[in-house]
Amino acid sequence: MRACCGDHLVLLRRLAVGGIAAGWATGAALALQHTGVIEIAPDAVVQHLSLFAGIFTGIGYAALFGLVAHRVSRRPAPPSGPVRWVSVLGRRSMSGYLVQSLAWGPVLAAWGLGLGAQLSSWSVLAYAVAVWAATVVLAVAMERRGLRGPAELALRKLTYRGSAAPKPAPMEHA
Repeated sequence: MRACCGDHLVLLRRLAVGGIAAGWATGAALALQHTGVIEIAPDAVVQHLSLFAGIFTGIGYAALFGLVAHRVSRRPAPPSGPVRWVSVLGRRSMSGYLVQSLAWGPVLAAWGLGLGAQLSSWSVLAYAVAVWAATVVLAVAMERRGLRGPAELALRKLTYRGSAAPKPAPMEHA
């Protein structure tokens, strides 16, 4: 991260501020209209605008996390256990995302078991945190064995099919 992130700090800052601001502004507008404080446009228009702005909000938060990671990586002391563990999952983010999606979607969505409608907000939160923590534990176990994420390996094979793939950097142990 150090080599590439430092070259793009200005862009990351702009994306973080602009993306997060877009999400918060449209979310605030949606909340104010929903509570009857203001009337901006028909509800469907405001909801679609808020959903569209969510794309930029996601990019903004990803940029913010990149900035945080850059800052943490520049510290002279090695990061603490939890920070190191989360960064290990970050190196396998695509695999972690897929595992989490498979654990949440079929269990919580109406097209699967539909437990999302049956559970309380707190129990869904507990389930989500447990799934996320399990992916962190899995990523740390893979890191200790020197294994990369399966989704990252598959993407690498697909990307460099037929050409010589650059040698991946050696993995640090958590």
